[in-house]
Amino acid sequence: MCQHSNTSLVEMDSRNGPFLTVQCDVCGMCLPGASIDGATVDAWNAGALRVARMDYPAYCSAVDRAWRDVQAGDVAGLDVFVKVARG
Repeated sequence: MCQHSNTSLVEMDSRNGPFLTVQCDVCGMCLPGASIDGATVDAWNAGALRVARMDYPAYCSAVDRAWRDVQAGDVAGLDVFVKVARG
């Protein structure tokens, strides 16, 4: 299981518009519990901070892995899977 030791701030799209999130550079998992300070969000909203777009193929791969783990009986990973699936 990935330890998410290397992460990047990324921009992700949603039905309500883009938002900031943190994505693991190793496995592609989005980490919705990672904190992003208000100054960073304000700078991004103002256009002063450019961030990379989310790596969507890596994200899909991470969700697929999490789903396989849950189906294999990894109940501990269910919380993470639900957070990631909700994005």
